[in-house]
Amino acid sequence: MLVGNDPATILEIEDSEFYNNGAGDGSSHNLYVGTIQRFSVQGSYFHHARVGHLLKTRAKENFVYYNRLTDEPGGQASYELEFPVGGVAVVVGNLIEQGEKTENPTIISYGAEGYSWLQNNLYLSYNTIVNDRTNGGIFIAAREGSASVTCLNNILVGDGHLEIGSRTNICENWRMDRSEFARPNEFDFRLKTGSQL
Repeated sequence: MLVGNDPATILEIEDSEFYNNGAGDGSSHNLYVGTIQRFSVQGSYFHHARVGHLLKTRAKENFVYYNRLTDEPGGQASYELEFPVGGVAVVVGNLIEQGEKTENPTIISYGAEGYSWLQNNLYLSYNTIVNDRTNGGIFIAAREGSASVTCLNNILVGDGHLEIGSRTNICENWRMDRSEFARPNEFDFRLKTGSQL
């Protein structure tokens, strides 16, 4: 799905599935949202993009709530979630997983092409972010510049680090081993009873 660049557009997606999309050229994605006013997605499932990203959005305001964005075995997605020109991005309560065969080490990317909007704030809270890439990875990459980044109470699983170069950032997250979860090999990342969290 490719969304145009009408600045008055508001796109709301609920309870949907996006998979196996893209031409395999790295420039087409499962869902690609243009420079619109507002984008929101909740309760949806993104997986197995063909080389491109699971979800890419250039919207001024973005609300990504309670979704599953997982590359999974056999997946070849690049980023799992990208906001290439910044904007307001609120990412809460999602399961976000990078597959073992991805060529791109970054899971969530913010501002990679610079910041085009007047307000650029990334808020990530209560997400479970899993890196299954064998060579490590970058959980969150936020380009240096005028943005502020707040990432609180996210659970980070696997080998990786944060690259946050914004002017203001607050990052307090949890690192957890896969053994803390119910059935992580089946993508059930509910915490076990008795977990330290």
